[in-house]
Amino acid sequence: MRLIPRATSLIKWSDVPLLLRSQPMDSRQACEELARFIGEAAGSHCTCLVLLSPDGTVIRHVCNSGDFRCGTNAKVRHLVSSLRERIRPGIITNLDTHYPCSAGLLIKSRMHQTLILTCTPRRRWPRNSEELRQQFNLIAAILDQSLNETRARTLWRLAKDIAGNLDIGSILASAEAAVKELFGWSGVAFLAVVGDGSDACMRVLHDTESAHKGRTIPRKKGGLAWWTIENRDFLIYKGEKDPEGRSFVTTGFHGRVRVRPFVIEPLQEETSILMTPLFHDGRAVGVLKTYTTEPQAMPDGSWDSALLGGVGSLLSTVIVNAESYEQLLAERRRAEGILRISDAIASATSLDETMQVCLESVVSIVGGDMGFIALRDLDTNLVTANYSFNRDLDTIPVFDLDGEFGEPGIAGRVLRTGKSILCNNLHTDPRFIHKFDTIQSKINVPILLPEEETLGVVSVDSCHVDAFSERDQMLLEAVARQLATFVSERRFLVGLAELSRPFLDVERPETLRKKLLQRLTAILGVEVAFFHEIEEGSLMTLAVEGADALNESQQIRIPEGKGLSWKAVESQRPLQVY
Repeated sequence: MRLIPRATSLIKWSDVPLLLRSQPMDSRQACEELARFIGEAAGSHCTCLVLLSPDGTVIRHVCNSGDFRCGTNAKVRHLVSSLRERIRPGIITNLDTHYPCSAGLLIKSRMHQTLILTCTPRRRWPRNSEELRQQFNLIAAILDQSLNETRARTLWRLAKDIAGNLDIGSILASAEAAVKELFGWSGVAFLAVVGDGSDACMRVLHDTESAHKGRTIPRKKGGLAWWTIENRDFLIYKGEKDPEGRSFVTTGFHGRVRVRPFVIEPLQEETSILMTPLFHDGRAVGVLKTYTTEPQAMPDGSWDSALLGGVGSLLSTVIVNAESYEQLLAERRRAEGILRISDAIASATSLDETMQVCLESVVSIVGGDMGFIALRDLDTNLVTANYSFNRDLDTIPVFDLDGEFGEPGIAGRVLRTGKSILCNNLHTDPRFIHKFDTIQSKINVPILLPEEETLGVVSVDSCHVDAFSERDQMLLEAVARQLATFVSERRFLVGLAELSRPFLDVERPETLRKKLLQRLTAILGVEVAFFHEIEEGSLMTLAVEGADALNESQQIRIPEGKGLSWKAVESQRPLQVY
């Protein structure tokens, strides 16, 4: 025998509309209060309120009050499904005793149906009458008005949060809260279109599942998000697939269709997904995705296209403004980074300090996450990563330009060829050596002067796919040319200082010239070296090193305009003849 909790009826049926109208409430509060008022009018403290679609499918289980013995969402859905053929608008008293409820009330409004179930014996409920129907119609109008006002307040609050706010993270967090309040789904994601044509992709700007943030969906891969963009239509997916793995979806204007899915992470079969395309001035800017793991969470045709359009318009503005703001920030980062690099190169700081500042600046300029600079040792011909930023040096190989490359990798190819490489999806590139799995995109440019050997390589990495552009590559190449000039000059000055150190205490010019030529022949690996001085319109040889056939004391005079030495003097630049 089932015990029914006793309750004293403090509210009359005719009082319910007046009580609902007595104070402004959002739609959820209105539903909760309605469940309480109906329960008290029927003499029960155990009630359950569920929102239904026009065809009787559960949209949302709003609330329970008291000890209603069917509290979970899954149980409520199962209960309503079993009662579906028995319920009609108005008071319902024909429920069998084996159900965890005895009677109920179904109120049908313009937007949806509201079902209230109680544990009250059926004799406590009045019979349906014209007067009660009028009261129920008034309650339905109040619920619709409450829902409309709630939606309007939510959209206004979202618009207020967007206005004047340039922080895309906080804007999308506000948008997530608003979408959850409007639609009642557990997950929300915002995807932005990046690029044009067949090479475009969609990037996850924000997702309730934070692990998905930053991931991309290439246009070539298709999927639900790209279908809704290309067809300019809403769609809902409820876990149905054909034998070939294509998803069955219901759309706003195209009916029921099959779509080839692209799933970022394996989803449960019962997952429901609603995709809304976002356009701005006719241009596709992204997709609003709402989802839940509850099956049949949104019945076919139950979405409000006007509401989706309003939210979509606001979010389109958010994405476009975010793009413009990010472009301004990127330009500012570029300008500040280039200025830091110029200041560092022009300063009197050490080579190591300057290179580290330049590395951190170029990573910031192109929006990367990490990077390194590897320089070539002219004596050993080994290229080692001397400077790194957010990157473990153990993950960067050492390159021997005199040896054989087993796996040259991207940096090794740049060193060997002297040509830049830009890759925006490393895990599909066979040239990439997988020593750092979080890297998705990479720019590698050589450090070299025109018509000279490569001095090193600059590498900038990102944890996101499609992170860099050709413009980023060109900017990095310009910086690398500056670094090549700086490294060459700094190494020359260091070498000159090393060269001159043994001669600082030498007093006689003849001895100084002799030691200088000895040092030069050893460093350059040449057999003969001369020291000339301009005297009376000709070059006078003052010292010779390594020429056994020449008399060191004999002075050689070279007439003006004759020989390579005079050509070097006249052109004021080094000359090499092989």
